[in-house]
Amino acid sequence: ARERLSAAIRDFRPPPFYPINVSPWLAMSAMQKAIRRGRKQTALRAAARLLQTEPDRLWRRLGCIAFEDVGAADFEAVSLTVAALTGKSLRASLGGEWSVAAYLICRLARATKSRTADDLIMTAETHTSFAEARSVLAGRSRDDLIGIVTGSAPLHIRALAAWFAAGTNRRRSSHLPSRPGNPNALFYALLAAGAEAETVDFARLGWRKLGEMLCPFMAML
Repeated sequence: ARERLSAAIRDFRPPPFYPINVSPWLAMSAMQKAIRRGRKQTALRAAARLLQTEPDRLWRRLGCIAFEDVGAADFEAVSLTVAALTGKSLRASLGGEWSVAAYLICRLARATKSRTADDLIMTAETHTSFAEARSVLAGRSRDDLIGIVTGSAPLHIRALAAWFAAGTNRRRSSHLPSRPGNPNALFYALLAAGAEAETVDFARLGWRKLGEMLCPFMAML
């Protein structure tokens, strides 16, 4: 993915750096909403503002957007974004922060969108139909949870089991009791169950960088 990103940026001419004059919080919101609607000029100006004031927030938000708004609909766009999260030295070798950010924003803006992973989080976390499952699964052992994840239970039950298996103490929720987990055990189980290795690898790296259940949920989907 790093090689593919490098090749893509080599032929990409970044637009002018033209930050919009808003707070970082408004810039993050504007960037995500603009990418979601395919409005790349607004997204680029908001990203320029973040790169100017809060560069770490820019890269974290781009990673979240890739998993939350694009996800399984365009895995290539997700993989290129995750590759860029590797670090500053990689981005410097690819032409610098703005070149990489601008390319990814244009790529994500034109990507087919799927909010399925985010929908899965919201349903598993808050839907009244799964209130009993949230209570029961919170007390199950890790091995039991892994068995549910790789079994034939309905998707939302498997998603809840995956969340408890990975641990609810990193990505806290007011609807789920806090408990530690073992995310590596979850990713190995997904591999053993037949999930595509590259998808699981990017989900694992995304989890490491972002700590969001969007990442393993995309691999499950």
